Order: sequence, then structure tokens, then C-alpha cells
Amino acid sequence: MEVAEEAVKGGFLLFTGNTSATVILTIASIIIARLLGPPDYGLYSITLIIPSLMLIFTDFGINPALIKFSAQFRSEGRGKMVSNLIRTGFLFKLTTGLSMFLISFLLADFLTTYLLKRPSISSLVQLASLVIIGQVFFSTSNSVFVGIDKMKNNALTSITQAIVKVVIAPTLIVLGLGVFGALIGHVLGYLAAGFLGVLLVLKIYRSRHHSSENKPSFTVNLRPMITYGIPLYTSRLLLNLLGQYQPIILAWFTSDTEIGNYSVAIMFTTLIMLVSTPISTALFPAFSKLNPDSDKRDLKKLFQYSNRYILLLIAPASVFLAIASHDLVFLLYGSQYTLAPFYLTIYSTIFLYSGFALVLGGFFKGIGRTDISLKATVIQIIIAAPLTLALTYLYAVPGLIISNFIFALFPLIYTSRIAYHKYKMRFDLKCTLKIYLAAFLSTIPALIFIYISPFSCLLRLVFITLSFTSVYLTLIPAIGAINEEDLNNLTLIFSKIKLISKLAKVVLAYEAKILNLNSLTSIRCSLNNAD
Repeated sequence: MEVAEEAVKGGFLLFTGNTSATVILTIASIIIARLLGPPDYGLYSITLIIPSLMLIFTDFGINPALIKFSAQFRSEGRGKMVSNLIRTGFLFKLTTGLSMFLISFLLADFLTTYLLKRPSISSLVQLASLVIIGQVFFSTSNSVFVGIDKMKNNALTSITQAIVKVVIAPTLIVLGLGVFGALIGHVLGYLAAGFLGVLLVLKIYRSRHHSSENKPSFTVNLRPMITYGIPLYTSRLLLNLLGQYQPIILAWFTSDTEIGNYSVAIMFTTLIMLVSTPISTALFPAFSKLNPDSDKRDLKKLFQYSNRYILLLIAPASVFLAIASHDLVFLLYGSQYTLAPFYLTIYSTIFLYSGFALVLGGFFKGIGRTDISLKATVIQIIIAAPLTLALTYLYAVPGLIISNFIFALFPLIYTSRIAYHKYKMRFDLKCTLKIYLAAFLSTIPALIFIYISPFSCLLRLVFITLSFTSVYLTLIPAIGAINEEDLNNLTLIFSKIKLISKLAKVVLAYEAKILNLNSLTSIRCSLNNAD
């Protein structure tokens, strides 16, 4: 429970920072999308493909290694070694980041002509290449903050990036710079956040730095980081290549307008990422603090608790996004994005099983079995590459989304089997089915209201949110998706987080009342049957 409390507290700080940043970035994306329109917004999205592709070749597993070893060394009382990790990690990432920036900048003409089939945007890609430097500093700093439990700094850099973008990008678009202005705002946001992160890390480094004549060399420090991180990096490399392969395929087979609608739909998935990203980030160091040989019992508890509580959040979020897609898109982005609601509805179904992947990913990375993650990714890529090409060619954007839903299942099945057969980790399927049942049943009042309501998108969205949330919170204790032990665990955990402890207390008190009523009903039924 102590590890769980630390994970939840860290995850909440990440959630708070991510939520604040995402709200600001969502406002920025709404303004940018409305000002540019679907074709130019699609072009803006395409321009960022090349820099995103180059970013893949800057990490080589350093970021996860910083998180893993920083958390491990601190739990083992070897905190003095963390400063050496920080120094080595930053020097390595600076070298790779500058190299990829130069490649992206100098080869922009070639890449836009033969990869994107849009040679006219080479100057835009050169400008966007500067984001590589900012994102390298940004991501490396945040990895350090997670590893040493400085989540507030993580939140600060994320919010800085969002504020700079929301101020500069729309201003420059209004001034007539169009896509060029949007890119300037995007680039400056990451540069500002990246350099702020570096300053904060330097402050931490100086406070933890201990001079020593026997200080390990750069190579000695780097070797274990690369050894640990390279399977994760290879896994991430393949996934990122797939992530860039998909928009390239879209650029081949679909129009800028369709890509613009798809980009808008993807923006709404940040509502779920707000929940899933902090959880997955916090689970990594949490599992790293437990030994798979000596802490088997605690690992099993953390594994099951994590899965149950993650699904309680992500499953309803996915279902809600699907039923509210039309009102969300039209309210925030306007009726000109006519294809986005359908894209969002089918895309949100992918998150129905993402909770399992989050727990399995955190578990295997935490116990050091990065080879399992790599093998799972290889399986995914083998299936994804031809499937994405075929379905996108046949069905355009919907085909791409359907391919994502299908190929993500295979690595999940593989890692689940390894977790069970080798480590005896298993999911509570009965509880899982109850959570899904509660989420789907909660849509009934909302769906009825959607089809009969003459009200505006805003009023309809307010009713959908209130009805779905109230029904779901009533059903999960009523059908036994959570029990008294869960309420005790959640009460203990959330009591440590002052910012939401009062709200959590109210919600959990309501859950307890429903649970007590359910217990009383069961007792009465048993007595009646006995009579």
C-alpha cells in the first residue's frame, strides 16, 4: 500500500499537470483548427511527420533507464549515483538530438518529395525541425523528474509548453502567417519547455552532485543504461515507426481534409490520455521498487489493484467519448469537421482494453524484463504493417482505425500469457466484466436523450455527462464491480492527496452507501428464502 500510495500521489501530480496542459493545448488546437480550416490543419499535421520521425532516433532507451535506475537507486539508498545518471543521460541525448535536427533540416527537400509526396512544404519542415531540440530536452527532463519523484517540475514544464503555444500560434495565424505561424507557436512551445526543464534539472544536479576522484566515466555510466534501455528503445522505435508509417499511408491514400478531420478526432483522445498517461508513468517506478523474487505477494497485489482501478477510470471514459463524439466535435471545433465524430466514435473503442496494456507494460518494465516488451512489439509490427496498408487503401481513415483496434490485441494476448505462466500474475476477469457492464449500461439514459433531444450541443453534452456519471457511480457498487476492500484502499490512498481528498471522500461515501444498501438487500433476500 505504501508503494501504491506513492504511485497514486505521483500519478495525481502528473494528472494535474497534464490536465492543465491538455486543457490549454486543447484550446490552442480548437483555435488553430478553426482558423486554418480542415485542409490547412491537415497540412499542419503532415508537416510535423518528419520531425516526429527524426525524434525516434534520439533516445536509445535513455529516458526509461533514467526513470528505472533513479527510482531503484533511491529505494536502495544509493541516491549519490543519480547525479551521474543525469549527467550521462543529458550528454548522450544532446548529441543525438543535434544530429537528428541537422538531418531533418538538410534533407527536408528529399524527404518531403519522396516520403510525403508534397515537395512544396520543405521550408515548413525545416522550421518544424527545431522542435526536435526542444522535445529532446523536454522529454529527458521529465524522465529525470519522474525517476526522482519531482512530479511538480514535470507539470511545470508541460504547462509552460502549452501556454507558449496557445499564445503565439493563434496570434501569428491571425496576423496572416497561416500554417507557418502555427508551426512557429508549436516549435517555441517545446523550446521554452525544454530549456526550462534543463534549468530545473541543473538545479537538482548541483544539489545532488558529489565530487569524487573515482567517479565513473561517461562510458561506464552509459553502458548499463543502454543495456537496460535498448530493448525498450527498440520496442518504442518500432511503435514510433508504425506511428509515423500510418500518417504517411494516410497522406498517400486520403485527402488533406480527411486528415484534418482525423487529427481533430485524435485530439479528443487526450481526454483518456489524461488518465492513462499519468497512471502508466507512475506504475513504472512503482513496479521498479519491488523485487519479483522477494516481493511476489506485493507484486500480485499491486498488479491486481492497478488493473482494477485503471479500468474503473478508462473503461467509462472510452464509452463516454464514443456516445458524446458528435456534440464534442461540433461544440468545440465546429460543424465543418463533419467526418470527425464518426472517426472519434470508432477510435475510442481502442481504449476499452488499453488498461490491461498499461499494467502489463509497467509490470515488465519495472521488473527489468524489457525483452518481453520488445517481443510483444515485434508481434504487433508484423501484423500492423500489412494490415494498416490494406485497410487504409480499402476504407481510408476508418480502415486505419480498425487496423489499430485489431493489431493491438495480439501483443496484449502475448504479454498476458507470459505474466500468468511465468509470474502467476492474472487479471480478475469477473470484476473486469462487471466494470464493462456498468459502463455500457450507463449509456442508456444518455443515448435516449440524444435521439429525442431538440436542445443545443452544449445542453445535450451537459445532460449526457451528468446522467452517465451518476448512473455509472451507482452501478459499480450495485453490481459488485468494487467491494468494501476497494473502498478502504481508495480512501487510504486518496486521503494522502489534499487537493482531491474532499471530493474523493464524497464520491467514496456515496459508493459505500450503495454498497451497504446492496448488502442489506442480499441479507433480506437470504432471510426470505430461508423462511
